[in-house]
Amino acid sequence: MSSFEKSLVVGIGIVGALVLCCLGAILGASFVNSREGGRQTAVTNQTNLVQQQAVAPTAVPTLPPIEPPEFSPDATNLTALSAYAEEVKPILEEGLTAAERDGQILEAGKNDPAALCGGSRVAYPTFVADAALMDRLHRELQQIEAPAETARQIHKPLSDSIKLWGEALDNLNNSCETAVPTERDLLRLGASLQAGGAILNFHVASDNFWRLVVVYGLEAIVGPGP
Repeated sequence: MSSFEKSLVVGIGIVGALVLCCLGAILGASFVNSREGGRQTAVTNQTNLVQQQAVAPTAVPTLPPIEPPEFSPDATNLTALSAYAEEVKPILEEGLTAAERDGQILEAGKNDPAALCGGSRVAYPTFVADAALMDRLHRELQQIEAPAETARQIHKPLSDSIKLWGEALDNLNNSCETAVPTERDLLRLGASLQAGGAILNFHVASDNFWRLVVVYGLEAIVGPGP
């Protein structure tokens, strides 16, 4: 073999070695990129899974707003209206007294949620009694025939707020007896907000009742408002 041929063979060998090295580098980079892409996909999938498994926050119960009263003393059956006012007034008085004491407990519970219970897994005695009171007041309201002037702006809002108030107190009492702390806290938070909203709507309906008394001149029959 001539020296030229030997040089040619050596050159071919060197070129071949370089080609193999380049191919190896390309394949190696491709493998690394593939692994990195797989890792990123796995992380993304895991993140999506965690987001999907996240517990949705408990929806806070809301109450429909009570419309301002639109009373007109013209063409009104004052006899029926007076009878209605006399029947409803004692219910309002009991409800307002309960609203004051329940409101004080709920206010204390804002900074100390444990104050909404009577002890470890024990319902608050006042809430237990007032839940029964709301049930009774709601039944009494259901038995009263409301004149047209009161049906939409007084009677129904009163009935609805008292019913929701009692349900909220029941939920509060049940939350106190719940063993799982996180579940107890969520139930207690939702029920306390529900009770506060119901008491607020009760006050609005009560104010509407006393506006009606003034508009129709019934103070001499049912007495002055609170």
